[in-house]
Amino acid sequence: MRVAVAGALATVLTLLATAARADTIELSLRLVDGKGAPKVSTPVRVVVDGERDPRGPTAGATLVADADGRVARVVEAPVGRRWVPGAYYLPKRVDSIAVGVELELVGHLALYWITVDDHGRDGALLGIEAFVQGRGGAFDAALVYVAPASWRFPDAPGGPLLTDIGAAVRGGSMESSAGPDGKRRWRVAVEMEKREFARR
Repeated sequence: MRVAVAGALATVLTLLATAARADTIELSLRLVDGKGAPKVSTPVRVVVDGERDPRGPTAGATLVADADGRVARVVEAPVGRRWVPGAYYLPKRVDSIAVGVELELVGHLALYWITVDDHGRDGALLGIEAFVQGRGGAFDAALVYVAPASWRFPDAPGGPLLTDIGAAVRGGSMESSAGPDGKRRWRVAVEMEKREFARR
């Protein structure tokens, strides 16, 4: 009995500690086409890493872009830290927030995984990868790069080649402030281009 009570108490304390570490993330995402025009009324599922099962097919929330191509969410989630190359290629740790954006890609659903790293005065650096659903249904199967400049779906080794992953990040920002209780509030903005591309 004591072991069971101790285990339950440890679980509760762990959950409380996790909740205490969560920050408030205000996310603004703008979708545009290749000419920079807003993708009005586009349905898009948006998830922030740190939410429950972020690579799952139902994680996050499905929103519809407004007249400026924007969607917004406010999420309570922990913000991670990771090592990246700094000045003179010396490693440094930065705060990092990953955002998943689900869009259509040649008859498939793709989760574009956008990483936003806070480099302080140097601003935010962003990267993007594309994933489709694996055997278990999670978006954990990356598009496969084929040299010199093509991609293919991971389950179609002999299938058509894509000249692009179908999207790109055009810019973004990441800022934070701390409240009286020490809890951080992040404002993250991302502009994402949904590209048209050709098959090879």
